[in-house]
Amino acid sequence: MRHAALLKLVGTIGQRLKEASPEPAFKLFPYSFHVVDSPEVNAFALPGGPVYVNTGIIELCDSEDQLASVLAHEMSHVAARHATEMLTTENITQLALIAAISVVRFRSLPSPGRAPSWATCSGCSATAVARRRRRTAWASR
Repeated sequence: MRHAALLKLVGTIGQRLKEASPEPAFKLFPYSFHVVDSPEVNAFALPGGPVYVNTGIIELCDSEDQLASVLAHEMSHVAARHATEMLTTENITQLALIAAISVVRFRSLPSPGRAPSWATCSGCSATAVARRRRRTAWASR
């Protein structure tokens, strides 16, 4: 019963946010709201509109306004297409890396048990983390 009540609360707040937003991008997506039974303090959104809120973060909210700010933050990610942009950017980066590797001629193989320097892409993941942080900061504006 508790889960159903939380789901109704989250859905109601989410729909009010969508209807009240002056941002046209907010109205483009068919948002759906879901409650995840987890004590972890987290919320996330997927491309296209699904928004998931863990019970852990709901329990920390002292008011509906605080929960609304969490939902609005996640809806901002959807409206700005951050996840879609991230996937596209990472796919392009991976394709470029594969293309670069495929044209490189190797003079010698690395010693056994040691990966060649091009096999690691710590710079790629560091760049992706930096982009995610910028998007989160943007969605929090």
